[in-house]
This record gives sequence, structure tokens and C-alpha cells, in this order.
Amino acid sequence: MSILKFASAALLGSLLVSGCGLFPRSHPEKWEVNESVHSLQELCDYPKEFFTVWFKAEKLKISSTTSSPTQDKIGSIGSCSYKLDDGSEFPQYLGNNVLERHSEDAKPTESKGRPGRTLTIDGVPVSETHLPNPSFVDDTTRHYLKLTATIDGWDGELEFNVDNDSDPKIEAGAQVVVKMIRALKG
Repeated sequence: MSILKFASAALLGSLLVSGCGLFPRSHPEKWEVNESVHSLQELCDYPKEFFTVWFKAEKLKISSTTSSPTQDKIGSIGSCSYKLDDGSEFPQYLGNNVLERHSEDAKPTESKGRPGRTLTIDGVPVSETHLPNPSFVDDTTRHYLKLTATIDGWDGELEFNVDNDSDPKIEAGAQVVVKMIRALKG
């Protein structure tokens, strides 16, 4: 084989193997790994002001609900839990948040609870789901609500209790969800 033929074959082979644009990709998002470069600590800190203001919680007990330490990156999913840090043995549960990269292959999870209204915050639809109270919550005068939104393939959730369906915390929480996704997505 001549050197020219060998060089041509090697060049063509390397182009095909590396995929340097010879074949257009119709779904580039399936080829790229989009992960958040923000830390779990940033995710846990994001709704802190919401819980402090709306629940009058001077001190919060915040913990990541994933198995990763809070200094780790969110990656494709992160979640945090918020409790009132009042020094009691069983602090009052206030809620949680989630940020997750949406996977096209994932099956939608069925949410326990009943659907509520859809709010629009800065052009983003935010859905309400009224949840049954967790088994460890004794207060039956309030109910739990989950707010969910999706932006650029990232799903965000914020769960907390409300007094009624017109509680002003709902609008404030919806704003937190939208801002959180925009600030912390990949």
C-alpha cells in the first residue's frame, strides 16, 4: 500500500471515528451530559429566605436528602429538606425542594395528591399538586402543596404546607421555584 493511500485511509478513519460533523445529530441533548455545576449547598440555601420569612423560622435545620455531601455538585439531581430548628427532639417539618435534570427516557412519576391550578411566573407555568399530609404531621388544619416547573429540561419542585388554596405563600413559592431553576440548572 502506498504511503498516500495509507494516509488517506487513516485520515478518513479518524474522521469517521471522531464524528467530526460528518453525520448531523438530530437530538444533540441525548449526546450531551447536562449537569449542574452548582453545589448541593447552593440548592439547600436557595429557598432558605422563603422558609425564614413565610414560616417565621428564625433557625432552620437544613439537610440534603441525597446521599452526597453538600459540598458536592448537584449533577443531575439534588434535594433538600427543611425543618424548624427549635431545639426539640422532633423538629417541625416545613418542606423540601428538588432540582432534577429531566430525562426524555424517564417515565413520568405519578404524584400522590390532586392537581391544582397552574400559575404563570415570568412566562413559566408552575403546577400545583395538593398532597396528603405526611404521616408524621399531626396538624390537620393545613395541607401540603407541591409546586413544580420545568425550564430548559430541568424540573424544579418546592413542597410546603399552606393554610388554604389562596394562601399568599403559594405565589411566593412559585417565584422561588422559577428563580431556583434558572439560577442552578446546568
